[in-house]
Amino acid sequence: MMKDIRRKVCQIANRLVKRGYIRACAMATAWKLIRCRSVSTRVTGTSFDGRQNVLELLAKYHPELISVKLIREPQNPYDRNAVAVVAEVRGKVKAKLGYLSQAVAAVVAAMMDKGLQVTGKQLRITGGYGAYESYGARITVTM
Repeated sequence: MMKDIRRKVCQIANRLVKRGYIRACAMATAWKLIRCRSVSTRVTGTSFDGRQNVLELLAKYHPELISVKLIREPQNPYDRNAVAVVAEVRGKVKAKLGYLSQAVAAVVAAMMDKGLQVTGKQLRITGGYGAYESYGARITVTM
């Protein structure tokens, strides 16, 4: 049993290292995924395609009204492991916020392809404090 867990952690960590993580950070993230079944990560690509306007609009809503979905995009021309982050305010707005980082997406995409249920929770909008500050987003990915 413990050997299986260690093997899974090493597989996840190796996948993260291939995507640019430092070995120590990759091991810590892999253990979080295995033990806690969740990891907090930032959403990348939030400055493209008018997503700053969407994030500004979402910042006005209470976080409990916003639901987050992760959508696998295997046909994405830039990354075959791409996982899009889509936010929806109950019955009002639905928009793509960006993507999971390549390192996290490599792990999450493999789990989604195997049929495991992976969800995004706790969307937090960051930034936007001054006139020239851009918005960002962080989500918690749970398995």
